[in-house]
Amino acid sequence: MALALSYSRGSPSRFPIDMKQQIVELENRNAELERTNRRLKVEFERAQRLALLDPLTGLGNRRYFDSVVPSELQRAARTGKPLTLFICDVDYFKHFNDSHGHDVGDALLIEVANVLRTFCRRGGDLAIRYAGDEFALLLPDVPRHMAVRFAYNLRIAVQAISVVHRNRRITERATLSIGGAVFRDAEPCTAANLATVADRALYRAKGAGRNRSVLALCRGSAVKA
Repeated sequence: MALALSYSRGSPSRFPIDMKQQIVELENRNAELERTNRRLKVEFERAQRLALLDPLTGLGNRRYFDSVVPSELQRAARTGKPLTLFICDVDYFKHFNDSHGHDVGDALLIEVANVLRTFCRRGGDLAIRYAGDEFALLLPDVPRHMAVRFAYNLRIAVQAISVVHRNRRITERATLSIGGAVFRDAEPCTAANLATVADRALYRAKGAGRNRSVLALCRGSAVKA
């Protein structure tokens, strides 16, 4: 038995109107969901970027360093081009911090970070706040003879830093001790090995009187000073 729908003249059915309203509401909800998803994606990507940055200096942090070095080592081994890692320590930073206060110490770290940033002139160069008052520079395609000059120029640039805090110029100058590791052979080398070689070189630089640089060659598992 067929059902017949009757419509009163002058009084249109509510069914089409209600359906249209529901469709419009559904489209609005979908549009809002899309906007929310886009916003969450942007916030998530921003959080990921921030997780790889040091909040004080704006440089990459140790986590970012650990994520980048393995691929750079692989590229160096594949192309046969050198890869240089510097680990830099601000000399007597604890004394500086204790003498002038943590705010001035932070200002000094920011200035050192700015110097390191200016030395990253190519796309693959990377400056990192490695830990506390330690920084790292990763420099693809920089052989040992260039790295020696690079380290010298970096130390001179840091010595020229002038920290101004609350309209007061700090007369005490900062210096850097630098340990470098240069990987140049197409042999297996891990990020940990490269960092260990640079860290040992840094230890020798500090032991020799600070404000100097020591470089070592890192050839796979072999280390040559």
